[in-house]
Amino acid sequence: PNVGLTAALRLGPATALLYGRRAEVLLRLGRPRAAIHDCGAALGVNPNQAKAYKTRARAHARLKRWSEAHADFQTGLNMDYDDDTYEESKPVADKIREMQTVAAERRVRADEAAEARRCAARRAEAEAALQVRLQEQERRAQETFEKELIERKLGREPFYLQAKRQGYMTDFMGMKRGSCKCSRCDFYVWRPVRMNS
Repeated sequence: PNVGLTAALRLGPATALLYGRRAEVLLRLGRPRAAIHDCGAALGVNPNQAKAYKTRARAHARLKRWSEAHADFQTGLNMDYDDDTYEESKPVADKIREMQTVAAERRVRADEAAEARRCAARRAEAEAALQVRLQEQERRAQETFEKELIERKLGREPFYLQAKRQGYMTDFMGMKRGSCKCSRCDFYVWRPVRMNS
C-alpha cells in the first residue's frame, strides 16, 4: 500500500489526504520520522487536517518527543475530538506534567543555590570589612601603646621634661626644636653633645 500511495503522490496532484494516509502507513511500519515528514507535508497543503496532527502526535510520542506530541494532540483534538485519541493523549499529558514538575523543582533548586551564593558573598564581604576594621583598631592600639611607651620612657629624661615645660627645646647651638617628626612623641628632644675643641 505504501508503494501505491507514493506512486499516486508522484503521478497526480499531492493532496493532504494522500500524505496523511501515507503517514499512517509509515507509522505502522515503524518509521515515525518519515511519518512526521509526511504529516508536515499534509499540513502544508491543508493546515486544517486534524488527522495529520493526530498522526504526527503519535509519531512524536514514539520518538519520546513529549512536548511536540502534546501540542499536536491538543491541536488535533481541538479540531476534531474523538475518545480514542483523547485516551492516547493522556499518557503524553502525564509525561508533560511530570516534566514541568521536574523543571519547576530544578528551577527552585537553582534559585536556592543562587540565593545561597549571594548570601555567602554578602557574608564574605561583611567578614572582610570586619577584618579591615579590626586591623585598623589593632594598628591604632599599637600606635597608642608605642606612644605611651615612649612617653613613659622619656618621662624620666630631664631634657624631655624641660622641653615639655618650655614648649620647645634648644640644642647646643641655640636652635629651637619643635614637634617631633616621628609623630609619636610630643617634642623633639635634642640631647646636647659636648664638642672637643
